[in-house]
Amino acid sequence: MKTLVFLFFYVTSALLAYLFSGKFFEENFFAFENPSDVSNSFYYFILILAFTAIIIFLVKISKLFVKLIFYLLISLTIYFVFAPFIGFFALVPSLALTILLAVRRNPVFINFVALLVSAGVIAIFGISLEPIPAIILLAILAIYDYVSVYKTGHMVKLAESLSEMELPLLFVIPGKERNSYMGVGDVVIPNVLFVSSFYYSSPIQAIFTLAFSSAALILLLKKVDKPTPGLPYLNSAAILGFLISSPLLLSG
Repeated sequence: MKTLVFLFFYVTSALLAYLFSGKFFEENFFAFENPSDVSNSFYYFILILAFTAIIIFLVKISKLFVKLIFYLLISLTIYFVFAPFIGFFALVPSLALTILLAVRRNPVFINFVALLVSAGVIAIFGISLEPIPAIILLAILAIYDYVSVYKTGHMVKLAESLSEMELPLLFVIPGKERNSYMGVGDVVIPNVLFVSSFYYSSPIQAIFTLAFSSAALILLLKKVDKPTPGLPYLNSAAILGFLISSPLLLSG
């Protein structure tokens, strides 16, 4: 049951992202000016490192301030999801959903917002990175995820701190003994290549990318009983699906 629910969130986020991306592309809603520039991948990774370092530092000083930062980021993301469709009026759902998220700890609502945020971020970065920069980003983040969990351990400590603050950055399935969680990042990052493939390569490669990463998610959820970095598995599978489908594209 848990595997099917998380798979639903994963695939639905990807498909919603594809639906959003058409309007984003039409409105030139890009994160980077040149989607083919591989340096974008490294800039993005540097931003992630800097943001992580800042949050680790701030958690030790004021958890309330960290909470405010994350709710602000969630609000901005929701705004950017709606802005291409309704312009400035996107401020209304952005504020309303963020306020409701802060006062209501309902798992259904948390999952709804996580789905919306995931789809929006996937769409923006999917159209902002062509497949090669996207693959480079996925490879870098897979390695980083592995190192930060198994070597330095700083991501585990950060995740524990954020969990204590009950920040809505996860998909959650309530359980009798304990809840099950899946990080938004595990949904977003591999699916960036899915959307990128649709726009800059072919639907065939996009489908293979999503199918392979979905299969990896199923295996991961069935075989792992403890917190494990998901990106090494999901990103590798997404890249493999993209590469395996390349000969099919060439033969066609």
